[in-house]
Amino acid sequence: MKQLHNGFYWPKLSQEQRDECYNGMGAEWMPEFSRKTLDWLFGVLEEAVRRHDVDFAYYTEQLQYHAANDRMKENMIYLAQTKIPWWRWFKRRRFIKYWIPLLYMAVESSLGWKAFSEAEKKKI
Repeated sequence: MKQLHNGFYWPKLSQEQRDECYNGMGAEWMPEFSRKTLDWLFGVLEEAVRRHDVDFAYYTEQLQYHAANDRMKENMIYLAQTKIPWWRWFKRRRFIKYWIPLLYMAVESSLGWKAFSEAEKKKI
């Protein structure tokens, strides 16, 4: 059975440490209201974003950044396929075809790289 991709640090951290990394969907520079709105709109994708935030908090190199973004995209697709019921097929299709690629492009953009570069890195 397929599962979410965790990255290198996720299994090594306690739930408390994971929660420390999570700030909601969106970059640190975004107002809290914007992040809460994104969380509400895309709540089904929260677990993918949580894993991605852990990656952002601990990884430091550009290759790791791209790999974390790719994992997030795969996790988002998995969550859309499993968490959105089959009878809401149109919503599922809209997430997979439009919203997830748009979110992925935003994270892979120069603004995403800037957010990654400026993020305070945590130490284990």
